[in-house]
Amino acid sequence: MDTCTWIGQGECCTQASIEGRSYCTDHIWLVYKEGTRLARRKKDLKTVDSVRTWQTLMDEAVQELEEEGWDFRLERWEPET
Repeated sequence: MDTCTWIGQGECCTQASIEGRSYCTDHIWLVYKEGTRLARRKKDLKTVDSVRTWQTLMDEAVQELEEEGWDFRLERWEPET
């Protein structure tokens, strides 16, 4: 059986890990607990990546339209009512 791979605050765990997992019974709940700082950080990074992707797509679309002759500095077109 393998040993737990928990590092924690710099102290390695030497207990036996749960079968099929990398952590022991004392540490597995810490790793998979919802709302931990690490889980929130990963969620924040995914959000940032998504926003950056959409911003890049919008920038590319605006650039293409400007190359086709659109001028976004002009007043917006208002549909007839």
